Amino acid sequence: MRDYAEFVRDLNNSQSAVSTVAMYLQRKRQHVILPPHQVTPTPEERYEYTDEGDILVGRKVQVKGSSRDFCSVEDFGFPMITVDESYKIEEQKKDPPLCYFIVNKSLSGAIVIDWNTIDSWDEHKSVEPRQGNRECFYRRCPAELCKWRNLRSST
Repeated sequence: MRDYAEFVRDLNNSQSAVSTVAMYLQRKRQHVILPPHQVTPTPEERYEYTDEGDILVGRKVQVKGSSRDFCSVEDFGFPMITVDESYKIEEQKKDPPLCYFIVNKSLSGAIVIDWNTIDSWDEHKSVEPRQGNRECFYRRCPAELCKWRNLRSST
């Protein structure tokens, strides 16, 4: 089971993915704001915590770092791409992000899932051993609705 220290370490390590997406968006002449990086207040609150977004670009953008390396949506290898936990998506309906970036391990590229595809997302239930066998519900987007972005390219 992943303990709170591991959770905090993973959260802190994800900042390199956030920075990579911010630099990519800046190269695209976007005005980027990085809100303060915050760790949830207590280990117990981490399962109920939803942040305000990782990057602000007119509208917020959610960034998820992946432990896998892939170089396209097809290379990711699944017909459905996990967006986020369902409770987080429901909470964000009040002020939805523009999109989600699923950044590969090497930080060279990302799968982009536009919020406007939400009506095509399904819900998937999973029991997560890394989270103490907690029952989790995830929303997933069909791969054919996702886009690939090379994060090291300026075009």
